Amino acid sequence: MAEEIDFTFAGALADRHALDFYEAGRFQYGAARLMVKLDQFRQNGRFSSRVTYDNNTRTLLRTQQDGSFIISTIAPALIAARDAFIEALISLMWSYVVDRIVKPASSDNLREALQTQRSLIETYNSDIADRAEQNRRTYDLLDDRIARGDRLTEENRELYERLLAEGQRRAYLEGYADVVRRITPDQEARLTSMASPLLKDMGIALRRSATTLKIAANDDFNSRQVAFLNRQMANEIDTLRVDDQTTLILVAIIQYNTETGWGKLRVRGHQGLLSFNVPSDRKGRLQADLLNAMDRRGNHLDTYVECQFVRSLQGILQRAIVLSVRDLDDLEGL
Repeated sequence: MAEEIDFTFAGALADRHALDFYEAGRFQYGAARLMVKLDQFRQNGRFSSRVTYDNNTRTLLRTQQDGSFIISTIAPALIAARDAFIEALISLMWSYVVDRIVKPASSDNLREALQTQRSLIETYNSDIADRAEQNRRTYDLLDDRIARGDRLTEENRELYERLLAEGQRRAYLEGYADVVRRITPDQEARLTSMASPLLKDMGIALRRSATTLKIAANDDFNSRQVAFLNRQMANEIDTLRVDDQTTLILVAIIQYNTETGWGKLRVRGHQGLLSFNVPSDRKGRLQADLLNAMDRRGNHLDTYVECQFVRSLQGILQRAIVLSVRDLDDLEGL
């Protein structure tokens, strides 16, 4: 099945039919390397440290139309689907790494955007703020206003695109949870660590060339949003690095949001609470264990998790990507 991955820039120079040459070059370098490495992993369960003529999997670049800054690529097909490590379209691999690296919109992000329009923040405060699934309800609110023909501020247009991409990516990964389940935590750690600096390269185009970047996938039957980035989100990625190994650690689960898969935990040696996220394709498997652990919450460290740490460039812990919850009695009996 043929699939295209499209990268759409908007705002700043892109709205004037231009991109900064250096920034555009860095974007294409990062995107091309990430495409090749994700396809190598999809095919074989591993990826090369360097992209060479021999191991390049041959993504094609479509000719751009005049005045358009939609960079369209024709993604590689599976060479032999039955023998592939991950039998799926390449957009699943893009969704897999983006979901682990890019933060979903928080309640603070929702409020920050919605308060630029009085009617929206009033509706949020009265109908959404104290209810479950805030992100989905906020998306529905914005979608309804767009359908009515209401004008949204730039902040709320960006929030709409961000929530659209998050929701479609989450649903896509949840639907393919069994397919990506064969990826081990060690493989997952190496994939995420590899992808993070390449996503940083892609985000360089949001410094001067554009204010937003959308990544979308189109195949013979469907089209879906993979990612949305604005300058703030790109800056967050730029200041972080991801461990290339997993860590088994004893924690206390303090908060967990079943919609977004984000929460807070307490870990020895870290002052205050540490944020964590559970990838969308792992939420179904881990949710009951995390909620049970949260019901026992207190100051007691009573839950082992296997995780991948995300750090500042100075090595300071910023958050954890939780990959599994391990049985306390079994581990302490080893």
